[in-house]
Amino acid sequence: MDVIFDDYKISFEDKITVITGKNGSGKTKLIEKFKNKVKKNNLDYIVLDFDSHCHLNTNELKKFACNLKEKSKTNNIIIASLRHEIIGIADKVITINDNKNN
Repeated sequence: MDVIFDDYKISFEDKITVITGKNGSGKTKLIEKFKNKVKKNNLDYIVLDFDSHCHLNTNELKKFACNLKEKSKTNNIIIASLRHEIIGIADKVITINDNKNN
């Protein structure tokens, strides 16, 4: 699946893709674009904005990461997260840099 974001074409063909970056960098905006494309085209992806509702302790987060890894055997997963437990299971990591202040 390809998505255009701020004049960049991003391809998502890996099982688990994690989008990371500082708060306010555009992770949620990008995730929303994916959600819309997945829904519009009836694609078989799991798309999550994990940081927006992350209230898990470390043990719960590790279990969640293991569950994601298991689900990635049958689904492609795109997730926005700053948590190293989630970034650590990624097949591909995309870092969004906030260039507004540069």
